[in-house]
Amino acid sequence: MFFLFVLLLIGCQGGGSKYPPTEMVDGTILLDGAPIPKASITFIPSGGDGEIASGFSDEQGKFVISSQNGAPGKGAKIGEYRVTVSQAEVTYTPSPTDPEAGTTTAKELLPKVYQDKEKTPLSVSIQKGKNNIKLELTKSP
Repeated sequence: MFFLFVLLLIGCQGGGSKYPPTEMVDGTILLDGAPIPKASITFIPSGGDGEIASGFSDEQGKFVISSQNGAPGKGAKIGEYRVTVSQAEVTYTPSPTDPEAGTTTAKELLPKVYQDKEKTPLSVSIQKGKNNIKLELTKSP
């Protein structure tokens, strides 16, 4: 009898996902019509409340977005987002006196407006279902 009670108790605890519900988000990012490789893309909920989602573009400018607390590659929550984008060229300069020391610098390759969550002209609306997004940036926004 005790065994049946334990089975019933385990069954009632549910087997739901440990992640919050999200919608699939992927897309392409372009600068003046050309793919932007190795860009960091961040979706920031409009209004400030909510969960950030982000991803990186590949060499063809294709990306997949994952929410901060969601399952990897599983998208973002339904809602409105401001979008920031960064593409940095990182260089490492070794120290001439210490082979284990050096300096790393990053140079932003995109216009600054795309990194500013208040000024970015990019926004998206995530709907129920699969969301395929095309982000089109220009050198002079």
